[in-house]
Amino acid sequence: MKSDDPSNDEWREFQSAVEVIEPTPAKELRSRWVDGFVDQLSDFYRKHIRDWRQAYRGYLWDCLSSSQVVSEAVVWDRAESMDRIS
Repeated sequence: MKSDDPSNDEWREFQSAVEVIEPTPAKELRSRWVDGFVDQLSDFYRKHIRDWRQAYRGYLWDCLSSSQVVSEAVVWDRAESMDRIS
């Protein structure tokens, strides 16, 4: 069975939990996230990520302005306590 098969229960559950955001609001949301959480002055960001027209060469989490390692369980607990992430 393919993962995107409509008869796949896990796939249906995933689809019901995900909201697809249209391109324009997605770009605005992405920009707000980067502005709020990414150190855009870091050498890594400027060298590997800043120019979005270049091939993807880095991960945003490599230049978070304030990072804290947490377990997956903590992430799920926090996500379940939120109505919406915005």
